[in-house]
Amino acid sequence: MGSSFVIIFLLLAGTVLNYIFVFRLAQASKAVGEEMERANAALEVGRATSDLFLVLAQEASSQDAVDFAQSVRKAEQSLIEVEKRLTESAASLPVDDPVRINLDRLATRTADIHTLIDRVIVRVDAGEWWYVEQLVRIIVYRHRISVIELVEQMGNSTSERRRDAESDVDAARLMLQVVPIVVGLLVVGVVVGTAFVTHRSISKPVERLTDAATRLASGRLEERVPIERIDEFRRLAVAFNEMTDQLEASYTQLEQRVAERTRGLQAAAAVGRATTSMLDPDQLLRRVVNLARERFDLYYVGLFLLESDSGRTFAVLRAGTGEAGRQMMAQGHRLEVGGDSMIGQCTSMNEARVALDVGEEAVRFDNPLLPQTRSELALPLVARGRVIGAMTVQSVKESAFDEEYIAVLQTMADQVAVAINNAHLFAEARAALEEMAATQRRYLGQAWAEYTQTAEEIAYETMRPGDAPLGDAILPEIQQVVERRSTVALQNASHTLAPLHSALISPIALRGEIIGALGVHADKEDRQWSDDDVAIIEAVVERMALAAENIRLLEDTQRRAVRERLTSEVTARMRETLDVDTVLQTAIREIGEVLDIARIKVRMGTGKPPMPE
Repeated sequence: MGSSFVIIFLLLAGTVLNYIFVFRLAQASKAVGEEMERANAALEVGRATSDLFLVLAQEASSQDAVDFAQSVRKAEQSLIEVEKRLTESAASLPVDDPVRINLDRLATRTADIHTLIDRVIVRVDAGEWWYVEQLVRIIVYRHRISVIELVEQMGNSTSERRRDAESDVDAARLMLQVVPIVVGLLVVGVVVGTAFVTHRSISKPVERLTDAATRLASGRLEERVPIERIDEFRRLAVAFNEMTDQLEASYTQLEQRVAERTRGLQAAAAVGRATTSMLDPDQLLRRVVNLARERFDLYYVGLFLLESDSGRTFAVLRAGTGEAGRQMMAQGHRLEVGGDSMIGQCTSMNEARVALDVGEEAVRFDNPLLPQTRSELALPLVARGRVIGAMTVQSVKESAFDEEYIAVLQTMADQVAVAINNAHLFAEARAALEEMAATQRRYLGQAWAEYTQTAEEIAYETMRPGDAPLGDAILPEIQQVVERRSTVALQNASHTLAPLHSALISPIALRGEIIGALGVHADKEDRQWSDDDVAIIEAVVERMALAAENIRLLEDTQRRAVRERLTSEVTARMRETLDVDTVLQTAIREIGEVLDIARIKVRMGTGKPPMPE
């Protein structure tokens, strides 16, 4: 009887210890989730800061005061919100924690950024755009690298914490295996110690119980003790089986929850990493749907973007997985916002819609191309507080999406929305820059064409005494340089001047526009132009282009000043009298003197008959 109590005590102690380690496993799993949330929050802060810098640069170039203030304040508010989420996720950390310290530093940096933005908006309201551009450069170049470094440090710290938490999970799992082994060994010891005084009739039940405990300790949680007798061994077997049932259920449930949570967070993080590395919108959309379907083991994933057509707004399918996605895109598949579909309701109400059993869902588009769908989830894509589209994820399982699963997928959808918006902003900014550069090149080309027409001589040549001038002999080489837009080294050049056998000609380019060429010629047949020679010539040509442009701008400014001065002088002399005839005579005389014109005629009148009195 005493040995039975000892065994029961050991089993109960093992059960308590297992519950303790199950609790530790749950705590460690929770810590893994919290660190993943902090890492995602830090990543969102970095993205929001990059968005703010991009908006500052873009709006500063547009010079629209109203749009500047609205866009910058909206981007600034997005940064404040994600920073608030990061602060809340780290509120439970001690003051001396590295993540908390880096968070305080980040708060200081962002406070400086907000202060500078207030100064920028004040200058924008004053119309001092040149000062605004300087402040924007200060904000971007002074704070961009420091914010990114702080975000990376917080990401590294959370990664280390997550690894520590995962180590705790592994340790708890190990203890869940070790404790049953220890309990089993202790039970075996008790049985062996009492075997000398125990009747043979009770040895078999003890042996079966020991075998079951050993198999349980080895990880076979399905092991049970057969109940054959009605005595204390029966009660012991029942208690043992109940403990095993509870332990197996708890362990299985926790394993499933941890595995699903970890897999979901890893999949969302993988999609987030993939979206941050792409700036082409079409490639980004295809990559997102395929990666989401693969990582989350889904039946179908589709991505819609909002477009307006004849006063109505539609969610147009821009990417879909599998053959069904290709067919729907070829058909121009779209769903009206606010219509009787999950995508339409999702984009209209800006909230996720879920159908755990598609046969009972009233608001759903029944798609014949996806006959195996049993559960569907529609997630809004929100960027800067505005719905830009939606994502549909479908599964062949009923009730496939629970609250935790939906939260993970919504986090992924938010990251995708930010990435899509960034890709569109990047494309718009690049197009604007290209258009600005093309306009500048056209202006430079026109300005230099007019300048070369008015200048007396725009070609210069230097040579040694006794050498004949080249004149127009090198025009074919210059034309070749202009066409190739790069430095050309020629051997046995095409000109007919015998003394010269080698030439190095470099285009004079100003902001991508060719405004001339510089040629260096040698009279040695074996002269080889080295990389240093080319580098020197190109450096000289670059500075020559800038100097020539400065001179042209100075001369243009001087001509404008002379024109304004002459106009002011003529106007001042005309204002000296109040007589119309005198004003006209003064105007004719002054214009003739200024423009050196011999005859000038002026006639006043409207060409209409006078009104009768």
